[in-house]
This record gives sequence, structure tokens and C-alpha cells, in this order.
Amino acid sequence: ATVPVGATTGPISVTTTNGAFTNVNNFYLPPNITSFTPTNSAPGAAVKITGVNFTDASGVSFNGKTAGFTVTNNTTIGAIVPNGVVTGPISVSTPAGTTNSSGLFYGLPGITGFSPSHGLPGTNVVITGTNFLGATQVKFGTNTASFTVTNNTTIGVLDPSGAKTGPITVVAPGGTNT
Repeated sequence: ATVPVGATTGPISVTTTNGAFTNVNNFYLPPNITSFTPTNSAPGAAVKITGVNFTDASGVSFNGKTAGFTVTNNTTIGAIVPNGVVTGPISVSTPAGTTNSSGLFYGLPGITGFSPSHGLPGTNVVITGTNFLGATQVKFGTNTASFTVTNNTTIGVLDPSGAKTGPITVVAPGGTNT
């Protein structure tokens, strides 16, 4: 038999002129994540993952961090955002394989340091931390700065004109941190 287009995980049924029979075991097809909501949240919050072929899922992770989860049905999983979540894809593992979301789940940005710790406007500053992917704004005090996200842990920024001594703020899809 050829697996038909549009088939989903479930039992196989056979029908003949003498009757029909449905197997009690499932035939598994590869899972696929189509969406999840919300796209960012604090650890401990619930995330709804939608897709197909989630029956008997054995694991859910947020960029490699194992999450608690409940399979609602073949198309829906409820997962809990794990502590220490890092911006990246959500993964679902089933008997037919593992799938990764095409979109990213965003963790709250965290600033662990910056260098140099002082300078005049126009000084190049490197901010280090976590969850910087997708950052939309960097501020020195109340002044918005020009910046480049190097990777999920590094931002390069120019100390803006008119900046004064004060905090640095990073605004990203996962939230704001100062």
C-alpha cells in the first residue's frame, strides 16, 4: 500500500467484500509544527503548539531545553516554557522522528556585560548577554543607538550622540532588559 497524500498518524483500516478491520496500533507519519503561540514568554508559561502527527510525542524542547508537555490530540500540544530558555526553534519528537519549528521562540534578553564601560559618543561598544536575536532597539539612557546583532549573545553598538552616563537597554521580541 502507498501512504496517501494527507494521511495522518493513526491506525490502518482494511476493507474487503467480507468486512472491515482496523488495527489497534498506530502508523506514524513524521510530525510537523505549523505554528505556536505565544512566540515569547517567561519560564513557566504555557505555549500552544499546533501542527500534525503529534500522537505519542515523546519530547518537546525549546532550543534544546527540555520542556514539560501534554499532547492534547494529533494536532495540538501544550508545553511549558523551561527555565533558562534561549531564543531558538521549538522541537517535537515522535515515534516517526523529530521536527523543528520554522519560527523562533524568543527568550527574555539578558545583559551580562558591555565593553568598554565608558567612552564618548561614537565609541564602539560590545554588549554581551543572551536572547538578542531579533532585537529592535538599543538605548543608552533615553538615546536610541545604531546597532548590529552579531549573534544571539552579542550586539555591536555605537554610543549615540547626546548620550549621558546611565543604563543600557536592549529591546527584543522576548521583552526588554536594562
